[in-house]
Amino acid sequence: MTAEQASALIKFFEGVTPLLSTFKSSTKAISEKRFAPFKNYNSGLLEEGALLLPESTMFILDETEMDAGKVDGHGVHNIKALATLIES
Repeated sequence: MTAEQASALIKFFEGVTPLLSTFKSSTKAISEKRFAPFKNYNSGLLEEGALLLPESTMFILDETEMDAGKVDGHGVHNIKALATLIES
């Protein structure tokens, strides 16, 4: 699927789905952004992640910009969170 096709599909779902969240994935984005909620021990607060969404939200992972490279940082935990989401 091309980036243009993915954008058209996302625009379609924006029109027919009340709750939609999208994420354009790249090696850098997966490594830097947190998908799962986490506890910030400095502030003592639970901070949200990209996958902390209201019930019945459609989540679209746009892989059209995915590049080759090493996933590091939060990336491994993010991939596990995505796998859990897909399996549930």
